[in-house]
Amino acid sequence: MKVVIGAILVLTSGVMAADSATLSKAADPSTGSGQDWPTWGRTAERNMISEETGLPDFFDIASNQNVRWTFDLRGRGPSFSNPVVANGRVFLGTKFSKGLDPRFKAEGIFLCLDEESGERLWSLSIPNGAGNRPFGLTSTATVDGDRVYLLANSYDLLCMDVHGQTGGNRGSFVVEMEFQSGGKSNGPLTKQDGDILWKLNPGEVFGFGWADAYANSPLVFGKYVYCSTGYSWTGPGKPLNRLNEGKGGQPALMVVDKITGQLVATDNRETQFVFHGDWCTPSIGMINGKPQILFATPDSVGYAFEPEPERKDGEKMGLLKKIWWFDPYHDAAYWKHNGKKFCRPEIIAAPVCVNNRVYFNTGGDWNHPLYDHELFCVDGTRQGDVTQDGLLWKYIHQGSVSTVAIRDGLLYFGDFAGKLHCLDAETGKPCWVFPAKGKILQSPVVADGKVFFGTSTGEFYILRHGRTLQPPIFQTSLRAPMAGTPVIANRTLFIMTDAMVYAIATHHAAGSKP
Repeated sequence: MKVVIGAILVLTSGVMAADSATLSKAADPSTGSGQDWPTWGRTAERNMISEETGLPDFFDIASNQNVRWTFDLRGRGPSFSNPVVANGRVFLGTKFSKGLDPRFKAEGIFLCLDEESGERLWSLSIPNGAGNRPFGLTSTATVDGDRVYLLANSYDLLCMDVHGQTGGNRGSFVVEMEFQSGGKSNGPLTKQDGDILWKLNPGEVFGFGWADAYANSPLVFGKYVYCSTGYSWTGPGKPLNRLNEGKGGQPALMVVDKITGQLVATDNRETQFVFHGDWCTPSIGMINGKPQILFATPDSVGYAFEPEPERKDGEKMGLLKKIWWFDPYHDAAYWKHNGKKFCRPEIIAAPVCVNNRVYFNTGGDWNHPLYDHELFCVDGTRQGDVTQDGLLWKYIHQGSVSTVAIRDGLLYFGDFAGKLHCLDAETGKPCWVFPAKGKILQSPVVADGKVFFGTSTGEFYILRHGRTLQPPIFQTSLRAPMAGTPVIANRTLFIMTDAMVYAIATHHAAGSKP
């Protein structure tokens, strides 16, 4: 079975003027890189679909039927990240295990595997930063040319060489062993170690802390990297991190030069309140042919920004210009469930824009009791505050971190109640709802006339894409929870559980890899 939760984004355009053409090329599987899946959602638009065909209708792990290879993650879990695939390599992050690198004592580990064989090419062990819980590495990487960008559990934005140390220790950062060990070096670098070109720690720049996890995927667009600052809060007088206390409104989105790692801009917003955490993944929305940066801040407000920062004469730091914003819970400081005050539903899933419509899906902590959340469809052609007149429709569900997949006018997402929803993307009317076994903590992926997804109980499903619900094409148990999104690249389905990575294709596997 297969599950989709995250993906990363990658574009190779060098100037903003070429962005529209670049987006179209990246989404075209007839181009060489278009068959890769280099970012959350495959392209900058984050729509969880692929044009790949010839994907298997079934597979069997026990007999290796339709299994190209497997990679053992040594079962530490959880694995909230998901693979990305680019230029013959598979990149993924998970929870650290001594079995993956006995030299270190870390919390997360980032792995680079050979796409064809599943052999490990290099890895980077990552100790926790302050405020992070023991989840391991929770961000999905983004590959852009010969660089890979990652939000690490050390509370760093990392830029790494896709080749690791095989080409030598490049870049301004040369203390990879000290970084991996969390202090003094405990040995020489090897060709199996990762190569950090530069790193940026938002806490050191802004003077505030983060909570739970630094968990979204960086957006690489033009010459910039767009990603969250990680700023977190729980409510008035109850900061998640003491560094945040009394700081009021703080930036949630930052813009970084992708070559140098220099911070060049932040978001421009007036909201002073952060309800919980800064975990939304930014995306690109093409509105009437022009790109917008789509993002949701930790106060549950959706924004569209101009991609190019504005900078006044003499100022070192620029600001992103707001085009429009949507505040779905403007009249409620708190959302209630079970009679108790609780934070607003959060927008963690990446916004997705199709046909000038922007879809914001709300969720939060899936361990909390279930209560009503919404999927909002907003008119992306407007400007200013569109809270009142920009909403086209909303659909109520039980909470979700699914980034939506939209194909042929149908919209798919999963929720915490274990239901996969299929809606009419124009009207928001439900076509069907499929009850799965376990919570759906990832995004469904649509390709080859099929819908692929998995659950927190290890069930993996392949359903038929269409307006009418049909019995599953295939269902199996992978015997380990799935939170990372399955991805599709080069006629292969890559599935990641807490324990294993599977490369599924219409031929037999070469075998298992340690």
